[in-house]
Amino acid sequence: MNGRVAIAGAGIVLIGALVACDDEGRAHRKSRGAFAHEEGMQETNDDHARSVESIVHITKAAVERSDIRLEEARETPVGGGVRVPAEVRPDPDREAHVASIVEGQITEVCGSVGDQVKAGDILAVVSSVTVGETRAAMSEAQAALSVAQSNFDRQQELVKEGIGAQRNLIEAEGALRTARARVAGLRDRTRVYGPGGSGARTLLRSTIDGQVDERHATVGEVVGPQKTLILIVDTSSDWVVGAVYPKDIEAVEPGVNVSFTSPDLPGKSWQGPLDWVSPMIDQNTRTLPVRFVLQNPEATLRPGLFGTLQVLRRDWSRVVSIADSGLGEINGARVVFVPTGEAGEFEIRPLTTGQHADGRVEILDGLATGDRYVAEGVFVLKSQLLRDEFREGHAH
Repeated sequence: MNGRVAIAGAGIVLIGALVACDDEGRAHRKSRGAFAHEEGMQETNDDHARSVESIVHITKAAVERSDIRLEEARETPVGGGVRVPAEVRPDPDREAHVASIVEGQITEVCGSVGDQVKAGDILAVVSSVTVGETRAAMSEAQAALSVAQSNFDRQQELVKEGIGAQRNLIEAEGALRTARARVAGLRDRTRVYGPGGSGARTLLRSTIDGQVDERHATVGEVVGPQKTLILIVDTSSDWVVGAVYPKDIEAVEPGVNVSFTSPDLPGKSWQGPLDWVSPMIDQNTRTLPVRFVLQNPEATLRPGLFGTLQVLRRDWSRVVSIADSGLGEINGARVVFVPTGEAGEFEIRPLTTGQHADGRVEILDGLATGDRYVAEGVFVLKSQLLRDEFREGHAH
């Protein structure tokens, strides 16, 4: 029967496409392939896998309803090593705890949770008696400095003209130095309050680029240095901290390559070198902490995620792999569904597979790095294939 999937012996080949005519005699191609035994042909498992081809059609609405998701085949590391539990943590150098350094009352809040901010952006305004008194004292000190400078200049002129007393000049110089010191001290104090602001108002600014992750500031609230008002987090780079058991300590050292995976993000992995290995065993967990700095510009990983850190051997290598969820089986043959470029059309492509690890399967033959395949929704396409076969069986 044309269009029926069948396997005989070790050989599987495509028997072709059906051509039909509509009522007006216009021929069109039904891109529905099939597998059948080609008599007399002897193939190895690898050879017959390469010969399997077929096409499955599914409507656009069905594609959207079934949440079919595509991924690209990519290279992932293999090579053994040890596997240890790990957690994604924020880089403490990429967090900013914004607080008021003086007692005061919040008069304005400019940042909300989720806002993207830049270093220097104003997040809140605080009115403080302390700030007001300091700035008032600064104004007085500057006025006193101006008077002291004028008196010193006058005493210098009098001494030059021979009508002034040296003692008065020395006293004027001392008063000038005192006035300068007071202004310098108050200037340093006001500088701590940050740029901008006037009178009793001080501006709280972000010190880093990032996102507002927490906000504990309310207009009218009285605050002090002990309370963090706004937390800014930059997750473009995170830490992955692993816990190595004592029996595996010899396998880890700075610079060794690692691979991180999480069950919450199936089919994804992140690689890089260990940048830090603790010199001491953690007394609470009895494990050795290790760290891998992970570049995370798209914020795919979030602090708090748990996963597995695989510490690779020095002889590690990379292989082409796909997510386990993308692997299908048709009459004993391992296959994937590959989009053809036509809407709703998928090619059944046979595979030769290797090792399984971390939710992925090694591809020895059938896909190359960058090839797109159906990672989620294989069951839907297999069901469509069976419906096609059933309908064709009734047609004959």
